Amino acid sequence: MSTATLTQPPRTASSVVRTVGILTIVGAVIGIVGGTVLAFVPPGPGAVEGTFAYPLDPAGHALAEASFILNHLLLGAGLLVATLSPEAGTRPGRLGGWIALAGMAALTVAEAWAIPLAGAAYPSDETAGIDVLYGVSSMLLGVGLVLLGIGIARAPRSPGAPRWHRWIVLVLGIMVFAVVTPGLMLGFTGGRLALVAWQVAWAAFGVAIVQAANRAGRR
Repeated sequence: MSTATLTQPPRTASSVVRTVGILTIVGAVIGIVGGTVLAFVPPGPGAVEGTFAYPLDPAGHALAEASFILNHLLLGAGLLVATLSPEAGTRPGRLGGWIALAGMAALTVAEAWAIPLAGAAYPSDETAGIDVLYGVSSMLLGVGLVLLGIGIARAPRSPGAPRWHRWIVLVLGIMVFAVVTPGLMLGFTGGRLALVAWQVAWAAFGVAIVQAANRAGRR
C-alpha cells in the first residue's frame, strides 16, 4: 500500500503510520497471549461450569474481556490505516474496509456486553443475543477483509515492498472462514487456537505497516 498505509506513506505521515503498525503488533500479541492462556490454563477455583465466564471466574472473565477490547481497538487502528490506503481506493476495496471496521466495532461492543454476563447460564436466552452479535460481527469482519484484501492485492506493488504485503489483508479475511470459524466449531480449545493463529496473521499485518513506514522514512 502507499500514502497512508502499508507501502509508501509520505515522510510527514511515516511516523504516525509506524506508530499505528507498532500498536497493531501489540494488539496482536495481546490476542496471542490471551488466546493461549485461555486454551491451556485450567479452570480457576471460582469458575462455575455452565456459566458464560467458564473456565474463568467473574474477575478473570472481566480482565480477559478488557484485554479483548484493547486488542480490537489496536487492530482496528491498523485496519483504518489499510482502509485509507490509495490501493483500497476502488469502490469494493474501500467499502470492504469500512465493512470490516464496522465488524470490528461490533465485536468490541460484544466484548463489553460479555462482562456483565459472566454469571449467566450458557447457553441460555440471556446469552442468545450476544451469540448473534458475535456471529454477525465476525461475518462482517471476514467479508470486509476479503473485499479490502482483493482491492489491495490488485493494486500495483510499491517498489521495494515484499510480495506478501499485498496479500496479508486478504489472508486475514480468508482465515475468518477457513480457520477461525471451523476452529470455533471444534470446541473451546480448538476455537482459542484458531484465534491465536489469526492473531499471528494480524501481527504480520502490523509488521507490514511498520516496514512501509520505514521505507518511506528512508526516502
